[in-house]
Amino acid sequence: MKKAEIILGAISIISLILNLFLVPGTEEIYVFSSLFLSAFYLYFSFALFNGVKYRQLMKKIAYKGIGIMRVLSAVTTGSAISMIILGVLFNYQIWSGGNELAFLGVVILSLILVISVIKYFTSKATFYIVTIKRAVIYLCFAVLTLTLPKFALLEFKYRNHPDYIEAFKNVVNDDTGNKELREKLKEERRKIDE
Repeated sequence: MKKAEIILGAISIISLILNLFLVPGTEEIYVFSSLFLSAFYLYFSFALFNGVKYRQLMKKIAYKGIGIMRVLSAVTTGSAISMIILGVLFNYQIWSGGNELAFLGVVILSLILVISVIKYFTSKATFYIVTIKRAVIYLCFAVLTLTLPKFALLEFKYRNHPDYIEAFKNVVNDDTGNKELREKLKEERRKIDE
């Protein structure tokens, strides 16, 4: 389980970085790896945070000694991390709803982090260390993303194509559905792809 998490996370981060430098094909890889990583946390967090191995996923013995509260805590943590990953993806792609999704994930994960720190000092359970580490990593990532200006990544990515940036901003900020603005954006995109 942990290997899958690391591989998906690495692919997502590497493809994001490469996409910022306009390496062909990396945008699609980033989108799909982020979606898979988000789904991974959403569906397998109960096992991942409790140290259950993939081969033991459906065996009752693997969950011996794990209470319902730990399972619920792991599922909630996984859901919050999933929201953050999707929020970051949406913000990077400049899709609507990214800030709201990431912010909700940050709020939930912050509460989980505080509870996990308190619980760790009272019980010293490794479950809470696992939760704390992931919560800190994803909270830092989300806060960094939420504090960036709306078009910061777009301006960096297309820094050598100012006409495309301007055309993109015009389309995003247009409330009238102006077809000329969209055609100008398509034309500028064709220039980049050539």
